[in-house]
Amino acid sequence: MRGPACFFKVNFLPCLRVSVPIQGVILCATVASFIAFSASPSRAEPPDPAASISGAPEAVQPPVLTILTDPPDSYLSLRGESSISGRTPLDLPLLWTGRFSVRVEGEGISAAQGVLYLPSRGGPVKSLSEPDGFSAQLLVRSLNYPGIPTFSSERRWRGALFGAAATAAVVAGIHSHVEYRDLISNPDLHSVDRGEDYQRGRNAWAVYFGAVYGLSAIDYWVRSRVDLVESTPSRITLSAPAVSRGGAVWRSFLVPGAGQEYSNRGGTGLFWLAATLAAGGSYVTADGIVSKYESDLSRAERAASVASPSDLALLTREISRKNSDIESMKDVRRGTLAAAAILHVLNVFDAALVPAGAHAVGSPPKKVSLSFPLLGQGSSIAVSTRF
Repeated sequence: MRGPACFFKVNFLPCLRVSVPIQGVILCATVASFIAFSASPSRAEPPDPAASISGAPEAVQPPVLTILTDPPDSYLSLRGESSISGRTPLDLPLLWTGRFSVRVEGEGISAAQGVLYLPSRGGPVKSLSEPDGFSAQLLVRSLNYPGIPTFSSERRWRGALFGAAATAAVVAGIHSHVEYRDLISNPDLHSVDRGEDYQRGRNAWAVYFGAVYGLSAIDYWVRSRVDLVESTPSRITLSAPAVSRGGAVWRSFLVPGAGQEYSNRGGTGLFWLAATLAAGGSYVTADGIVSKYESDLSRAERAASVASPSDLALLTREISRKNSDIESMKDVRRGTLAAAAILHVLNVFDAALVPAGAHAVGSPPKKVSLSFPLLGQGSSIAVSTRF
């Protein structure tokens, strides 16, 4: 038994209507598709290897960028939009592009830091940090506010010490200047004397700030830096300075703790820097107190010279007490100055104790590195094992 027929209505003209079975429509469409497929050009054949060799070779981008170090087998960390770390050589895939902070550590070398720009594969890798040696770029960056150049080179605790010392000097200097301006507007002799004390204090803190500023700049000059010694589309070579006893000594002579930082003893370097800066600030504070006591003594002596016999005994006792206070504070001032000098000398001797095979502080780097690059194309995970 045949099922009910299905019809497909087609209007050719407004006045003409034709009803066609739908099975016929499907059959016609199938035949038309077969004819069109048969008449179309044949699918492209695989390329002939011989023809590819005879033709012009296509430019192929290197699949990875290999990072080498001098000396080899150093520990390298790369941080930017994604991060990776491990023993060199390290291979980076095509997705790793942009600005990255790089740090190189290893046996017998000073831990060095730099900034690299990785372009799309095929372009040269560029170093965005200062090269090894003195340059105009290095000078300009070092003349920033104390601590900022050191902080930007990822030595944050040293930068914080320089910044704290400089800021304390600025605050103390501004306070002394404000007091000085207020006191000199008064005509009495007492105000003039006190104004001169604050003026000397302001000038002393300005000298201390200048010393911290200079130490911060020199510390940035003598730090260890990564040098880009080779750059090709498929490979780059980075170098870090070797640790030497002479290099540690002259750095610590210029800046307390700089030689220890250079020889990968950052904690010891922080101690020498903090102790020396604190001793210098204590000397300036003690010197200001001595100046104040001497002004008070001068006023007491002037008052005693015109005092009545009934007041003279009291003023004499006050003068004696002020002389005692002055001598005590002078001893403190001499002690802080001697402490700063002794600390600096001990810091240099400590830098000379650098072992010949100085290495980075901490446990030996692992042979396996793991990274989670989060890039515009999506996220990925990479595990690298080296034997």
